[in-house]
Amino acid sequence: GEVVVEAMRWGLVPSYSKADSAAEALKLGWKMINARSDNLVRVHKRLLDRKRCVVVVDGFYEWLAPLKPSPAHLSGGGKEVVSSQKRPFFMKRNDGAPLYLAGLYDTWHDRELNDEDRR
Repeated sequence: GEVVVEAMRWGLVPSYSKADSAAEALKLGWKMINARSDNLVRVHKRLLDRKRCVVVVDGFYEWLAPLKPSPAHLSGGGKEVVSSQKRPFFMKRNDGAPLYLAGLYDTWHDRELNDEDRR
């Protein structure tokens, strides 16, 4: 197939979304930022068949549960950090090279824009 490089907004807004505006669609889309493998076939079968992509990132955040120590070998200083609050932990390659993630995409059109504004 054809290779296309395009900047996209993180978060999936499916084409069948009932959102009427970009603001409403983004609210819905920000909630769909990742998917569990057991839900992919059930929820995103249409996208799995035809709308796959590679997402290139320098890293990503995982959330550490409260009272769970940070991985000492990944936390820069090598010291485990424990907190009573859920907190973000940035995951990246040690050599600084990009990560390549499997992704799904879809196209949603803002009903408030005419065809000229969509280009």
